[in-house]
Amino acid sequence: MRTYLTARIGIGVIFCWMGVATAAAQGAADSARRSVEPPTGLKQRNLDDSEIGFFGTATSDVVKIGALIQYNSPAIEDCKWEYALEVELVEHPGRFQWRPTHRASTLKSTSNGSGAVFLEVIASGLTLGKFYKWNVRRVIVPFTFEAQYGVITCTASSPQESIWRPGVEMPSTSFRTPVPYQNVIEYPSNVTIATGTPLGGNLASLRADDGNYYRLRTGAVTPPSVVWSPEFSNITPQSRNAVVRVRSRANRPCSEALEILVPAGSTWHEVARAPAASNEREWSTTIAGPLKQYLDAGVLRFRVTCTLAGQSFVHQTDLFELSYERAMVPWARDETEGNQAAEPSALHRPPRARYGHRR
Repeated sequence: MRTYLTARIGIGVIFCWMGVATAAAQGAADSARRSVEPPTGLKQRNLDDSEIGFFGTATSDVVKIGALIQYNSPAIEDCKWEYALEVELVEHPGRFQWRPTHRASTLKSTSNGSGAVFLEVIASGLTLGKFYKWNVRRVIVPFTFEAQYGVITCTASSPQESIWRPGVEMPSTSFRTPVPYQNVIEYPSNVTIATGTPLGGNLASLRADDGNYYRLRTGAVTPPSVVWSPEFSNITPQSRNAVVRVRSRANRPCSEALEILVPAGSTWHEVARAPAASNEREWSTTIAGPLKQYLDAGVLRFRVTCTLAGQSFVHQTDLFELSYERAMVPWARDETEGNQAAEPSALHRPPRARYGHRR
């Protein structure tokens, strides 16, 4: 019985010692990380070196991520210590794995023993319309030397790594890539007549330059005029840079104007004006920038007015076409909404301890 108890106690002491040793080793590793200063002066930039504000939008699928790396070890003989910047770049909603995805070119210490240099990685081929976040850390590879018979041998020691430092403190996203757009051509989904009498044609008449006219005779107003509104539905707020293309004519010269509705003030904004005559003509106008200010529940409304003093006439439209750029990412926000980009789902927060926060 005494032998058995002695064996049990001995085994317990061994396991206890192993646990203490493991904890001590982990503590030593953490202490080594804390002794290596993390990078400073963090930056994210476009390929042309213009800076991307944090939570901002890059100009392409290529982003530079960099930081200042301090070096403070002397170059002993030819055994120069090596320094590197490591970056972990993660696409939302992925989690950090605390493993580098990119590594900057290695810097070697110089004979003056200390200084700082800006190291940078280039992340290319990023997915458009996505959010990204990143961490950086500083890595040191110490070298020792041994001189024997006039020959110096340099030996690399185990790398020493700093704690990971986030691109943004407790990051949600650091930046996003630009939203991809595609060019879309659409035709009116509905037409309303304010002034005038329909003589022929329908929505299909406005879809092609084929001589099939949408025709209106002037109404009983003074001066004689026709006023009608083509509407486009299901336009997303991110849509931008619209071009309106029209082919029209009138049996008597009239002054034709094209307006777009601004729902916020229920006002019409004139975007083009030209004379209409007996010969069909084509004209177009551009509405630059985002279309969201002109949308009412996804509907974009135009108004066509043609007026002739003293005489009735017939106005005919052969084509009314809208082309614009539509965002290909359904949850993307417009560039004009600022840098605080809205994300589609909950964020993944990395553990606080990973950033060196100590209680």
